[in-house]
Amino acid sequence: MISADGQALLIRAHENRDLKSHKVPQDVYDGGRSFEISSWKLCKILADLHSWDLKHSYRIPGVLMRDRRSVRFSLAKAEVIGKESS
Repeated sequence: MISADGQALLIRAHENRDLKSHKVPQDVYDGGRSFEISSWKLCKILADLHSWDLKHSYRIPGVLMRDRRSVRFSLAKAEVIGKESS
């Protein structure tokens, strides 16, 4: 879910697995490591919304919400990382 102002992305846990779901390892929930979501469609939507260059990768900080079943990402704090992708 993208907020109405386009500044936040909320991803929630879902009980059923499908082709659009991602399994999140327990050590991510425990704060032991980060987790990457690679979805071309989601990247395209976010890039169009924020005029991001699709030749670059971006890191968007997220916060595990109190319910521990959702993560809120601050799109306004996105940073360009690494080299240009081909």
